Amino acid sequence: MEHNYENCHNMSCKRKSEKFGMLLAYQSVKEEMDMIKAELSRKEIEEPKGFSVLEGFIEDNLRQLE
Repeated sequence: MEHNYENCHNMSCKRKSEKFGMLLAYQSVKEEMDMIKAELSRKEIEEPKGFSVLEGFIEDNLRQLE
């Protein structure tokens, strides 16, 4: 039987579940940013300055979670 991390009362399990959820969220944001950057490039629109800061934040957090 597979362990259900969401309903487990063990704190270690809860942390694993939260970490996995955060990893999925950051990966989703990274994918969306990649799609936006590709669309901007396709339309020959310069990337907004704040994108590099946000991209760095996401990549740093992904490295910490992996």
